Amino acid sequence: MSEKRKEANYGFGSNFKSEEVRNLDMLIDAIKYAKDADAIRILLEALYDYYYYAKQTNKPDNELYKIINYLDSNKKDIFKLIEDPNIREKAREIIPNEVEIKTSGDISELISCVYKIGNIKGSKDTYTPEDIKDIILALSDYYSIGSNKDAKPEYYSKIESTISKNEDPFEWLPRTYGIREKARMLIKPKDIINETYAKLEEGDFAVNSSAGGYYLYITYDEEFYKLKKEADKFVEGYNGIDRIKKLNEFVYYKIKYDPDWNNKPVVSISDAIKNLRGVCKEYAAILYMLLASDGYKVYYVRGTLKGERHAWVKVDINGESYLLDPTNNYFGLYKDVLLKEQLEEGENKIGWTFKTLPQIRRT
Repeated sequence: MSEKRKEANYGFGSNFKSEEVRNLDMLIDAIKYAKDADAIRILLEALYDYYYYAKQTNKPDNELYKIINYLDSNKKDIFKLIEDPNIREKAREIIPNEVEIKTSGDISELISCVYKIGNIKGSKDTYTPEDIKDIILALSDYYSIGSNKDAKPEYYSKIESTISKNEDPFEWLPRTYGIREKARMLIKPKDIINETYAKLEEGDFAVNSSAGGYYLYITYDEEFYKLKKEADKFVEGYNGIDRIKKLNEFVYYKIKYDPDWNNKPVVSISDAIKNLRGVCKEYAAILYMLLASDGYKVYYVRGTLKGERHAWVKVDINGESYLLDPTNNYFGLYKDVLLKEQLEEGENKIGWTFKTLPQIRRT
């Protein structure tokens, strides 16, 4: 059977091989040859976003998302928006679980999510939560993250053997709900990402600042959404360029610049918002998160301001790039502000250092 025919057989109805679909990407791939596949994909992604943003934000700002929010607010089954019953039930299974896995902030949280799900069918076997926990602890023990006294020696030996063959040790974990990739992100030391402009995601670290050498851990949680609600009120009635300029002002006036506000090596953005304190990276990260949650094309930028390390934000809108520096309330066309304020771009790095992971505190 050709690969294309095999994929097409996933399709709808009795040909839908739900046991072979183990996360949202696979579900979208399984229906790509079906009628109205693009419309179903958009619906699946909107449902995923709805769960991911914990029903606390209006992102994305479109009619489909508003419909989902309206139905859920009125205690209606939002998955009934999916007409095909097989796809509907698979989405109902995958989406909430995959969101919980993706938003796990550390190993303990990931294991806790696995236990809530129960037995998991992977591509090769069925895993109990205990199986997955043992593999995760052995992997984390191998990569020396924290102290895992409960790691079972047989799994550690299997992982060593797998690595000695130049094979991927994370394939011991199921791909289901994104467990394998989430564990890889939390456990395996990864190189700092170096992009022209950086995209912050939950779990990333904004590194290096003009004051202090600590790492800022990005979290989208209750503290952020409380601040977002206040920001939305502050910019009510403003749109487009005027809205992003007002959000820049909001962060400038709301956060107090304080290089001595913490003495920890790893700080959650939630702590910064709760204390309304920070330096340039807190200012830039908070503005980035507010703009990203509104759907703007936004980037976190590191560089220097008059020779001192600094962080700011770049937004692309209406065919132009704008520079927003909420630390100093700078705003304008990107190249113009760079020149006028003596800003120079550096290596726009985000990432983590695995040695600090056990010190992260989610609040």
